[in-house]
Amino acid sequence: MKKKIVIVAVLVILVVLFLYFRYIYGWYEFKFYKETPENYVNNTVINKEKYSSDSAIIVNQVKGFIRNHQEPFHSEEYDKSTQIVVDTILYSPDFKKIGAFIIAKNSTDKQLMPDKNYKWYYNATCYLGMKQEDSLLLSWIGPNYTNSYDLEGISKE
Repeated sequence: MKKKIVIVAVLVILVVLFLYFRYIYGWYEFKFYKETPENYVNNTVINKEKYSSDSAIIVNQVKGFIRNHQEPFHSEEYDKSTQIVVDTILYSPDFKKIGAFIIAKNSTDKQLMPDKNYKWYYNATCYLGMKQEDSLLLSWIGPNYTNSYDLEGISKE
C-alpha cells in the first residue's frame, strides 16, 4: 500500500514539474527583460515626409512581389485585391539600411476554410532593405505570421 502511494506521489510530482517547465518557466524569463539595454536602443529619427515616401516605395515593391507571386506572396490568395500595410520601418543611424514589418490584408473569402465571423485576415512578414538614392532594395527575411483576424494583435507580435 505504501509503495502505491509513493509511486502515485512521484508521478504527480513529475507531471507538475513537466507542466511547470513546459508552460510557466519560460514565460517568467521575459519578465526580467522589460527594457532594452541602452546600447541597443535605436534613436534614429526621420521626418514624416521621408517615412511616407519610403513606405510608398515599399508598398509598390511588395505589390510587385504579389503580382509576380514571389517570396512569401507565392500563394494564389495574393492578388490585386490584397492590401499592403507598412506597420513599422526601422532605420540605421546613417539611413542607408532599413528593417520593415509588412502586413498583407486579404478577404476571408480567399481562405480554404473561411471564418464567416470575420471579413478580413492578416498575414505579416519582415524585410531588410538597402537604400539607393530614391529606391530600396528589399530582401525578405521572414518569419511569416499567418491567418490572424486581429490587425492590432499581429502588429504587436
